[in-house]
Amino acid sequence: IQSIKNAYLNEEEDYNLIGVDWSEMAADNNYLRSAGSTRDVGRNIANVINYMVTEHNAKLKDFHVIGMKKETSCINLN
Repeated sequence: IQSIKNAYLNEEEDYNLIGVDWSEMAADNNYLRSAGSTRDVGRNIANVINYMVTEHNAKLKDFHVIGMKKETSCINLN
């Protein structure tokens, strides 16, 4: 998360960044349980974005969700 944050903050434009640390769930020794957590994480990310759109007039087109490894599954679920 830190390297992505730093890369965006070094740009000329202004960005709002939301980092999701789900390392505890992702580190579960049971891969099926860990992979299954991606649905919960994705749902929570979608809820935050939906809240920003409906309650704070954010535009959905302005959101860019970036994930790595299992996080990519979170993005594709919702």
